[in-house]
Amino acid sequence: MNLTQVARAYRVPLIDYERDGDGLLIATGAGLMMATMDAIPRLRFCVDMSGGRDTSGLESFLHWASRECPLFVFHGWLSISEPTGFINAMRPFARQTVWRSNSDCPAGVTRAEDFPELIRLADGFQAEATPTPSIPASVLVQAAGRD
Repeated sequence: MNLTQVARAYRVPLIDYERDGDGLLIATGAGLMMATMDAIPRLRFCVDMSGGRDTSGLESFLHWASRECPLFVFHGWLSISEPTGFINAMRPFARQTVWRSNSDCPAGVTRAEDFPELIRLADGFQAEATPTPSIPASVLVQAAGRD
């Protein structure tokens, strides 16, 4: 099963830039998402979670994504979207996350103070090895039914 199929199962709007890269961007807003993807070629995948999208499947999706992406970048300006869902979803991945936002962030993440610092930190990020998560059978069934 590939990451696109997993994203569908969890209703996460994943975009694959189909370029060499090992990172995943979680953004709030298409403008931030596109600017960040342009500035950080290391990012291969991105997700726009703006506009009050349901974040209930995000953490489970990120467990899967961590198998393929050692780097997560969160870039969001949270004025409409509630930050709690993002913070909770990203918390287990603090060691592999670079965060840029006007909101609080999970403890342990690498926080960038501005966009140039986000670019620099993401480009030089060395993630620790993370254990490969198990794949729940219910997710396999959901994903298989959506293709």
